[in-house]
Amino acid sequence: MESLNERYVTGKTLCQHIETLTPEWLKKYGSSLNRTKVIVVDAHGVEHESPWVYPLHEIMAKMRDGEMKELRVCCGRNI
Repeated sequence: MESLNERYVTGKTLCQHIETLTPEWLKKYGSSLNRTKVIVVDAHGVEHESPWVYPLHEIMAKMRDGEMKELRVCCGRNI
């Protein structure tokens, strides 16, 4: 049910909701979170990307459940 109400937010908004996650932290370790970008190809074949967006409720649940203590980053990717 939580996934139906998920809210995808920018890094700035995520940092406002979870103050221990700073912009610097996101730059270093943001790849350890389940983040995504919206990518659109326009009528001329030009690709446009949004900034990274983060699933707010999922990350808040990980904080609550202690899963944020188990994040791993290797070579810029999740492991």
